Amino acid sequence: MNRIFIIVLHFGDPKVTQQCLQSIFQSKLTFQGLVVVDNGGNFESRDKRITIIKNKKNLGFAEGVNVGIKYALSNGADYVLLLNNDTLVEDNFLDRLIGFSEESMQVGIVGPAIKFKKDGKVVYDIGGKFNKVFGRTSHEEVSKVVSKTPRRVDYVSGCAMLIKKEIFDKIGLFDGRFFLYYEDVDFCIRARNKGFLTYVLPGIFIEHELSISVGKVSPLAVYHQTKSGLQFGKKHFKSGLILNRIFILAQSLFILIKNPIAGKSAILAFKYL
Repeated sequence: MNRIFIIVLHFGDPKVTQQCLQSIFQSKLTFQGLVVVDNGGNFESRDKRITIIKNKKNLGFAEGVNVGIKYALSNGADYVLLLNNDTLVEDNFLDRLIGFSEESMQVGIVGPAIKFKKDGKVVYDIGGKFNKVFGRTSHEEVSKVVSKTPRRVDYVSGCAMLIKKEIFDKIGLFDGRFFLYYEDVDFCIRARNKGFLTYVLPGIFIEHELSISVGKVSPLAVYHQTKSGLQFGKKHFKSGLILNRIFILAQSLFILIKNPIAGKSAILAFKYL
């Protein structure tokens, strides 16, 4: 029997994390460990079904989940499921992710479709892809899931990512240089380079309150998105680095025009070039 550990990274409002945990317990999921990594320092629970690991400071997403992953692997995890604290899960979705992962040794990372609201409309994220010319990443978003056939993708969002133990054995943990954003893309690319495939199962989904912890266009979010984008381009697209930087600069200037406060944060991130 596979040993499965769920890792929820907490930051922000404790009530949001509690709602996520409640949905896990109500959804009849089968797992051996549920770990909350507290990056915010304000999460408390007496529920003995939960292991809480408190970081001394906010380590960011990559290093935050790494703390939980290390704990899971040290306790014999065969699979690790990463969940954002602002997600809600549906019944038995984890069993279906595991079942698909077990079908092939090459399948290393699997995610569900992610249901969220965008401009007041319901949208489903069914996987990500990256442009090798510009080093640009993008999510494929649809208003309706037409086909439930598993989709091979370049990456899945770290807000709901099931990972086989063998991947950690081959490539290690998440790259801590990505404080926020791009760490999931980087991880999936590194896994692919070692022969592991990434899939999305559109037939199952989780609900995601998009960027509730940091705010989608907050100065903090824009700063780290820009900084991580520059780091990602430098790491994976050295041959097209100039085009990558031109694209990110143009994107930052566009944000500056629309939202001067957030745009200034984007420009500040260029000091890391």
